[in-house]
Amino acid sequence: MKGKKMIAWIGALVLCVGVFAGCSMENTQEVFSVNGEAVGRGEFTFFLENMKALIAQESDLDTTDESVWDTAEIDNKKAIDVAKDKAVEDVVSLLVQVQKAKEEGLTLTEDDQKEINKQKNTFVQQYGGQNSFNEQLKSWQISEDTFDEILQDYKYASKLQEKYMAEDEKINNITDEEIQAKYDSEHEAALREQIFVKHILIMPKQATDTEAAVTDEQAQAKAQEILDRINAGEDFDTLMREYSDDVESSFEGYSFTHNDGQFIQEFDDAAYALAVNEVSGIVKTDKGYHIIKRLPLENDEFPALDTVRDTVIEIIKSERYQTMVAEEWVPAATVVTQEEVFNSIK
Repeated sequence: MKGKKMIAWIGALVLCVGVFAGCSMENTQEVFSVNGEAVGRGEFTFFLENMKALIAQESDLDTTDESVWDTAEIDNKKAIDVAKDKAVEDVVSLLVQVQKAKEEGLTLTEDDQKEINKQKNTFVQQYGGQNSFNEQLKSWQISEDTFDEILQDYKYASKLQEKYMAEDEKINNITDEEIQAKYDSEHEAALREQIFVKHILIMPKQATDTEAAVTDEQAQAKAQEILDRINAGEDFDTLMREYSDDVESSFEGYSFTHNDGQFIQEFDDAAYALAVNEVSGIVKTDKGYHIIKRLPLENDEFPALDTVRDTVIEIIKSERYQTMVAEEWVPAATVVTQEEVFNSIK
């Protein structure tokens, strides 16, 4: 697993409660080996099911019907094949780090084990107690000992990363130009996610005692007329205050983060697609017809470089370490797959 995803993976386990259907005992049938170290079917299924949960979240797959894994495609591949390939990448990446950590004499201290136990206890409580956690282990097809070993493996990998980030010259040789470039890219990414917009909403309406009905076709035509006037140079705010059916309090604009669930998805996607100061076309939602204008953020609160310099350096080091793992250590590993077993896993 590359970049921040490997760091976040264990934390993502809490998303997986109640997701999986599975068997009631651990299956140790070998699926593949990494430098001679076998990975059993139960252990691989654990990684695969967690990867499926992450992919379902990222790709917005409706997994209430398990057949979606065979019917949906991601990058022109079946979703299940994408999940299996990524799960293999995760296991191989993890094991080569654990193997290297042990080769270099790293061990887990008493304090490390206390930290692991604390992490495990957090999971147990998240799942609703030991009995529910035991049921989750059954659905993952692993024993509690195997779960403990996986947490220990991630601790080994974490300690190895800390060692290389502290000692490896190739990772630590960072110029001021590289720090500035990384800061700028992180700032740009944050600005892409943060959105500030104003909009004009024209709604179809039922007739009232004081107003005539507005049909859907009439609302769309009115929105198009207003958009044409904006494109001809009329002031957006003036037309918004005159015609928008949104409440007056909305005239100051909305600040939100892309995909944070605050707004209807069609509105969110259209706003995110705009450049700053760009006006959208007509955007239809179940509220009516919107004309959206994206504006500069009211307050760009991204911290100054001098206050987060150490954090930026740590990000660069972490990315360099992950690149080393992915491009040097993983390709050098010997992975032998039991094809019949691997192909039978869904």
